[in-house]
Amino acid sequence: MAAPATATASKLYEVDEEAYNAYQERLCGVLPAALSGKQDAGLPPWSDTLTEDEIYELSFLSLGYQLSSDAVAQMPSNLGWKRRIVDLMAYITQETCDNPGLSPAFISIAKNLFLYYLQKFAAGNSNSTTFDGPLPVDGGGDEAAQNEEKWKEIIEAISTCSLDLEPIHLGDQCGQVLTFQDHDGKMIPISAHKEQFDVEIETTPHSGIDIIVDNVWWMFSITYARCYTYFYPNEDIILVFLQRFRDDILSDFAGRWRGAGDLDKHFDLVFGPMDLDREFSNVRMCAAAAYDYEGLNGRELVRPLTVMVENVALRNFKVVPHAAE
Repeated sequence: MAAPATATASKLYEVDEEAYNAYQERLCGVLPAALSGKQDAGLPPWSDTLTEDEIYELSFLSLGYQLSSDAVAQMPSNLGWKRRIVDLMAYITQETCDNPGLSPAFISIAKNLFLYYLQKFAAGNSNSTTFDGPLPVDGGGDEAAQNEEKWKEIIEAISTCSLDLEPIHLGDQCGQVLTFQDHDGKMIPISAHKEQFDVEIETTPHSGIDIIVDNVWWMFSITYARCYTYFYPNEDIILVFLQRFRDDILSDFAGRWRGAGDLDKHFDLVFGPMDLDREFSNVRMCAAAAYDYEGLNGRELVRPLTVMVENVALRNFKVVPHAAE
């Protein structure tokens, strides 16, 4: 596998050539069968638990995404409005989060790998865990048509929003985002919150969080905050946006989101030569800043997951405020 030319890579963002080549060498000796060029191999089956083969599979796809943000288009799929909404969320995130500690590389790779998740799940999975039980059956007809109309309205509002964005300038310390610049030019500490889900992941062995799914939630949260006012005068549609995104997109990945398993620690291999913990933390801090910047203080969304507190199932909730780690 030839090393990418610096000029090609720099069309999207700067790539450390030495680090990139070292990353490439780690992977090129272990090519999964499904990526070996055999036309009859198809996509590897979806599993709620992350597997070793999938780590390599995602890593090889990531190599492609470092060169072209449209690499996912080479795979046969028809994601329709789902691709449109994910593309818009990634664009809004990138335009919003103005700090070198949050690279276009991370956002591009995370977006495209989630699109691959969507395609892979749709290729034949029917047994995954949703938020509240078995997957709903798509009966089509009037209900499907109404859902499509709702998404058209949502996408129209978000598309308009995406054309009128000003970046939020983020301040950092050693690359870790801590502050944002308000409308008066003052640098304000970001008031992020820890969630009970964070506590559960930290204290539950072998749980594992899928950073690709989690990151698309924070991109959604940024979009929700930045585009909140664009849904007026029909403000109810912003709530429909949350409900539809949860039910139509995220629910397929509920099991993986919180139960990726022990191999989640290898996502750094998937994302390549970058500080993954810092990048991911900075997306989350940018999301918190977006709510403050848009005057939505205290209204930041929490991840729509169920948590256990003293053996009682509850909806996820905010706990104590925390600084960036």
